[in-house]
Amino acid sequence: MDLQTVEIPRVQAREQAAEYLRAAKRTTDEAVRAEFEEIARTYRLAALDDVPMIALTPTLAAGGTVQRAVVHSKGTQWERRDQYLLPRLAAIRSDARFAYTLGVQQNGSVEFVDRPRPRNTLISGRFTFDTGFELPDGYKAGTFLTDWDSACWMTMVPLVPPRHWPPRCTALRSYITLWEVDEWTWKKQPAPPRDPALLRHVGGDIYAVLATWDLTELERLVLAGRRPE
Repeated sequence: MDLQTVEIPRVQAREQAAEYLRAAKRTTDEAVRAEFEEIARTYRLAALDDVPMIALTPTLAAGGTVQRAVVHSKGTQWERRDQYLLPRLAAIRSDARFAYTLGVQQNGSVEFVDRPRPRNTLISGRFTFDTGFELPDGYKAGTFLTDWDSACWMTMVPLVPPRHWPPRCTALRSYITLWEVDEWTWKKQPAPPRDPALLRHVGGDIYAVLATWDLTELERLVLAGRRPE
C-alpha cells in the first residue's frame, strides 16, 4: 500500500502553528477562524510527534474501487446477478476483527462497520467517508446503517503486532487501521490481509501515520483461523 503522506520538520511545524494561531485571532470570519485553528492544531501535533500525516478520505478515494458480483439462485430460471462497486482500501477501528460494507452508496460515499448488524447507537463502530466514487449504471447501491442485514461484504482486519502499539497504549479502540483489501467476500471467510498502517486521529480528516508493516506468513496463518461472531 503506497501512502501519500506529508512530513513536516518540527521547527517548521512550530513556526506555522504560531502563524496560523495569530491569524485566527485577527480574523473576524468564524469559518476562516475554525479552519486556521484546525490547521494550527495539526501543526502543533506534527511538531510534537514528528510523524507523517495523511488526509484519510482522499487516501481512500485515491485507492480506487473493485467490481464484485453476487449471484442469487444460481443455476435456476430465477438466477440474478447483482453488481457492486467496492473500495480497494478499508479503514476501521483497530480493535475490530472484521470490517463490513455494502459498497459504494448512491451518493458516492462508502461506509464501514465492525459487525454485520450494528445498532444505530453504536457510533464508534461505524465510519462513513465521502469518497466521491461514481456508481456506474446498473450497479447495486450500498445502503446505510439502518438498512443493513447479515448479507454484506466482509474483509478481515489486520492485527497490530505489539511492536507497533503506541507507548502507554492499553487499548486499540482509539486508533484506526488502514489497509488494502486483498479480498471482499460475501457470506464466506475472507483471506488475511498483508500491509496495513496504524493511524491516530489528529483533527478533521487528518490522521497521523504511526506505523506501517507487512504481516508475516505466520501471522497470516493464525489470522486465517478467525471466525466472524
